Amino acid sequence: RSMIYSTALPAPIVSGALAALEVNASEPLLRDAVWDRVRQLESLTGVQATSPIIPFIIGSSEAAMDASRLLLRRGLHVPAIRPPTVKEGSARLRVALSAAHSKEDVALLAAALFDTGALRNVK
Repeated sequence: RSMIYSTALPAPIVSGALAALEVNASEPLLRDAVWDRVRQLESLTGVQATSPIIPFIIGSSEAAMDASRLLLRRGLHVPAIRPPTVKEGSARLRVALSAAHSKEDVALLAAALFDTGALRNVK
């Protein structure tokens, strides 16, 4: 056969995931930095977060796309997640924080979320 069908993840993906787990276990300062940024964004926006991937539920797809475009114009990549990925009427902005983000980055994001009106419709 010229092709083999498999549902298994490719070896490079598995290797990368294992490396990420090793870094997570061996670098507690990086893990702490991520959670510091999460807590900072919570305090600046009032939106609760349970992980470094924070949804800002906007509602309509149009409003979420408009907010995403406005943020991108400010140099912030905050994708809009729309149906069918999420339920109709629950389109959202998805913020993904990492240890590479500085406190200044998070403050800039929070200010831009307010300035662009993205938080006006957050549910």
